This record gives sequence, structure tokens and C-alpha cells, in this order.
Amino acid sequence: MTRYGGTFLNKGLFNLTENEIDEDVRPSEVWSLNTKTLDWSKMPPPGGDKVVGYRNGGTAHIPEKGLGFFYGGRAGNTTDSEFANWTDIDANQWQSDCLLTFDMEKNVWTNSSSGLLPVIIPSLLYVPIGKDGILVSVGGITAFSWSFGWDTPVVGKILDEIDIYDIANKKWYTQRATGYMPINNTGFCTVIARASDNSSFNIFLHGGIPTKGAGNAWSDVYVLSLPSFVWTKIETTGTSAGRGGHTCHLIKNKMIVIGGRGSDQANPAWGGYDKGACDPTPLVNIFDINTFQWDTDYDPKDGQSFLVNKSIYKVIGGK
Repeated sequence: MTRYGGTFLNKGLFNLTENEIDEDVRPSEVWSLNTKTLDWSKMPPPGGDKVVGYRNGGTAHIPEKGLGFFYGGRAGNTTDSEFANWTDIDANQWQSDCLLTFDMEKNVWTNSSSGLLPVIIPSLLYVPIGKDGILVSVGGITAFSWSFGWDTPVVGKILDEIDIYDIANKKWYTQRATGYMPINNTGFCTVIARASDNSSFNIFLHGGIPTKGAGNAWSDVYVLSLPSFVWTKIETTGTSAGRGGHTCHLIKNKMIVIGGRGSDQANPAWGGYDKGACDPTPLVNIFDINTFQWDTDYDPKDGQSFLVNKSIYKVIGGK
């Protein structure tokens, strides 16, 4: 496992525990986790193109090829020491349109512009089709400018425009999507499941929060099916919780939803995140992508292969 990017913790910003951590902002780094000993170690400075530290980008990886990807995101005085003199208040954050590719075997970066609008918090997924596969970018927010600050207006990327990167040909495309799609939001999570006959790849999208102002976190589930690029809204059963800023992980037919923030939490005051309310909803939620049922428990020994539900194939065709 490799780690890149994020925010260095500034003293006085996040008072989460009595043992407050104070870290100086450093240049971009790549760290490696030994999955047997669970020890982290900083890798030697990578070669290739120059890469600064970003946060809030979309990430994907291809383990069998040793490749990791980071798309979009933003840089500022908490992500890389190169920007130590920048301030958020003065609109000194940099929004990226670049795709960063990290070769884990060679320890080499490739940094290339997408030529698209810069984007923050997109969802990036790897789809194994074509010669080397494609990357699919869903959603995110943009300020329509390279630099921005806390007061800069932002909008959500409309979800009927799906950006696609052809890895073999190193080209970006934008594909129109149709169907019953989510409203523009951000902070959702996604997983991808392929049909047993490879006839479709289905991106499950859960939750999210409004891109502007305060509002509820949604608990809805939608599916974007490829290659038809049709959205389907899923009618679920069981009890679910609205989430934003969470992550999703697929194990067989179970989508494991972890963390995030519920809509029923009181917002903490800026400058003292220890004042935030505890979330009364579960930290972990389980969704069965075959039956569309929110489960109350999870057994790692259980699970089935993904089966395209009738609600999906009656929209996109097939069985």
C-alpha cells in the first residue's frame, strides 16, 4: 500500500485529543505500508515529473500493474511547503486539472494535464476494459478558476457528464449519461461491480451532501451502468443513514460504508473541532448490491458473486 497527498496537521486547528500533534508542512512525499508488520516508511524521492502535495483528489489503483492515480484536487499552505506563504483567506489555493500517475515498481511520477475543468473531490474508478483499461471520473466540484479561497463560489459537476481517461492512448473524453441521475452533490462514495459475462460495469453511488451551503446528507443509492452510461435510482429496503464524506468498499456483493458525517450532527465551530457533536448513527453500514437491502450485520464468510439486479437490467437491457 502506498500513500500520497493530504493535509499536514497545523497546531491549533484540530484539537481532537489532549495529545495534539504539530507537524511542519513538508514537500510532497510518498509513503509505503508493510502490510505484514503494519509499519509505514517514507520512500526515496520519486523520479519523473515534478509533483507537489495535493489533497481532495480522486484516487484509483491497478494493483496487478503497480500503478496508482490521483486526479484533480487542490494544493495550498497545508499540503506542500512550496506554498508556505500562501493563505486560504487570500484565495491562495490551487485547483488542479491534472492526472498524476505513480509507478510503484519504478518509483516514478507522471504528471499530465487533462485539458478539462479543474476539479476537487471527484470519484475516480478503474474499469478493466480496452487495452489497458480506463479511468472514470464522476462528480466533484469546481471553482471555474485555478486559484480560489474560502469565499470563492463553487458548483458541482453535473452528473450527466462523465469524464473518461483511456490509459493506453493517454486521452481524455467526456461521455453524456442519461437516466434517473443524482442531483449535483459531493462527498458521496462509489464502488464498481462487473456482470459475470462482462456485459456491463455498474458504479454504485451512495449518499453525498449539497455542493452549496448547509443541508442534509442523502442516503440514496444510484447506479451508473457502463457501457450504456445510464443512471438508475435504486429502491432500497432496510434502514440506512444519510452520509457525506464517507468511503465505500466492495467485498463480493457487500458494499461496506465507513465513516463520514450524518445530517443529524451539529456542525462544530471553526477553530475548535473538539466541539463537534458525536454522530448517533452507525459508523459502519452494510449494503447488499444484489438484493438492494441494508443489512444489520456482516459475516466475512458469507457473500456471493455480483448479480445484475432486475431493477438495473430492465433499464439497460439483458438479464
